[in-house]
Amino acid sequence: VQTCALPISVKALATYFTFGLILTLGFYLRIAGLEKYYFWGDDAMNLINAKNLSWNLVEFAKFEPHPPLYYFLLKIYMKLFGVENRLGLRSIGLIPGILTIFLGYFAAINISKNRAVGLLGAFLIATSPPMIEKSQELRCYSLELMFLFALVGLVSAEINVNPKLKWLLMLA
Repeated sequence: VQTCALPISVKALATYFTFGLILTLGFYLRIAGLEKYYFWGDDAMNLINAKNLSWNLVEFAKFEPHPPLYYFLLKIYMKLFGVENRLGLRSIGLIPGILTIFLGYFAAINISKNRAVGLLGAFLIATSPPMIEKSQELRCYSLELMFLFALVGLVSAEINVNPKLKWLLMLA
């Protein structure tokens, strides 16, 4: 009698399926009603800053406190979608917002060593009203949150590899 062994466990499949549902929910919550928002004063300033952005970062830093990466990305988005397309321009926060859910899952698993905690963390990020709001704004906050969760995930992964680093980080 020949048996067919699955290369992946049923528990792992259930985790991946649940995580996929959480990502889908997070995407839906972030894109729902995205086109109803008009540009605010800060959004208009971001569009002006991105339009006038040049490679002279010293001049740029004199009037803008945020790092220029967001404005470079926004400038590309403006060329792709045009300045009048609210849905297209507001979607710039969507990709980092969805990636933040994934990175939150990764960080929670690295910290707790438990898939259920990772799923809970991903669910909380996916359904958190402030996280959803930041993903719908034409501002750099969702990109900054994505980098923050990436940093937490990478540091926690490194601590798992090198436990002595934990004490060094606690002292810092």
